[in-house]
Amino acid sequence: MLRQSTMIETSMAICACHDKPESRLPLTSAAIPSRRATTEIARDVSAPRTAMLASGPSVNARTSPIGRAVIDNTMGVTSLDPTWGSSLTPDMDKVKAAAAAVFGETPSGPTVDEVARQAIQSEAARVVVLNGTTEGGLGTEVAAGLTADGFQVVAVGNADRADYGQSVLITYGDGLNATREALVSRFGMPPDRVRSESPSETVDFTLVVGEDLASANVVQ
Repeated sequence: MLRQSTMIETSMAICACHDKPESRLPLTSAAIPSRRATTEIARDVSAPRTAMLASGPSVNARTSPIGRAVIDNTMGVTSLDPTWGSSLTPDMDKVKAAAAAVFGETPSGPTVDEVARQAIQSEAARVVVLNGTTEGGLGTEVAAGLTADGFQVVAVGNADRADYGQSVLITYGDGLNATREALVSRFGMPPDRVRSESPSETVDFTLVVGEDLASANVVQ
């Protein structure tokens, strides 16, 4: 039946173009695919494969969240130059860790907080916390927060007076930049509230807690 049908179709094609001899083509049964051949071609592609091809190539979309980080003076060491003024030398380990945190990647090394904590602990700077307000226990609470974050608090007490409107940081000598920058950043100390004194044999930093921390109820 298949061969007979093919021959009939071939004859009809020849007759259809009889009035135009130049358009005749050497049609044969081989040029017309059989029903069996069509079925076998369709079976070469499964239904799931067909659906996948129809939907287009898959995209390996990123699903991890993008974080956020602040690049400030805790990311390096601040220095003063008589010509260029204040400059920040970046700590590339901290910057790389911050970039990894932003793009949701797991850093190969310690995190920014871990690096800062390790730097503070390695300096082992001696910190004294003095309460310069009338709020009892404020100095002790601030000292506890500092100790929890790796600072070495060697003494807690009261300041020379109890009317400090703004907190003050007193540094004794040079060096210990990691601890200094961490304290400045932690308590938002502008340059005019950071005072320098001669080196001391018993203390490296004194933090005088003022009303700014008491009124804001900030215990860090």
